[in-house]
Amino acid sequence: MKNKQTNQPSPSADLPPHSTEAEQAVLGCLLLAPADCIPEAVEKLKTADRFYDVRHQALFDQLVAMWSESRHVDLVTVPVWLKDRGLLEACGGRAYIASLPDLVASPSMLGAYMGTLHGDWCLRRTIQICSRGLASAGAGADGKPQVLLDSIDAGLLEIRSQQKEGTERTLVEVLSAWHSKCIDRYSRGGGQLLGPSWGFNSADKRI
Repeated sequence: MKNKQTNQPSPSADLPPHSTEAEQAVLGCLLLAPADCIPEAVEKLKTADRFYDVRHQALFDQLVAMWSESRHVDLVTVPVWLKDRGLLEACGGRAYIASLPDLVASPSMLGAYMGTLHGDWCLRRTIQICSRGLASAGAGADGKPQVLLDSIDAGLLEIRSQQKEGTERTLVEVLSAWHSKCIDRYSRGGGQLLGPSWGFNSADKRI
């Protein structure tokens, strides 16, 4: 008797777009360098719904709450704060939270990790809007197809604007990163000239 073979989807095959690793890395950055990373995360991510995992949503909200109250954020104070509010297990538990910083290469990678979160969020929102549109269209859209189309357009336009907001950098940010890179190259090069000489020592040093 031949074995019956079936192609079973993986447990995550039907889940909306998300990256558990990127979400863990963002939270790890916040725990490693709260003074630098929490304000940046609040500015760029804005709300906890950028995370897919409900544990990560809850932990992000509580880290922001601690920071807004000028509480010290580290691997000792955070579990105590969460336990006092009955939220420790909802955020993954003490051992899980303690493991998050170990998943981070460097807090300086926060922007890249948040970019992944934002991209996944945009995809999830797009799926939600299109799914609602399909359901309404299948039901006849209450006889108002133009209203349905306008609603879908408005939703997608909102996603597009927030997608740009989450990925674009200001001129100051671009120049600051470029300046830091040049200083690093100059330092590692022993103070040697990095490009062609202009024939004037003062100009070469400034450029």
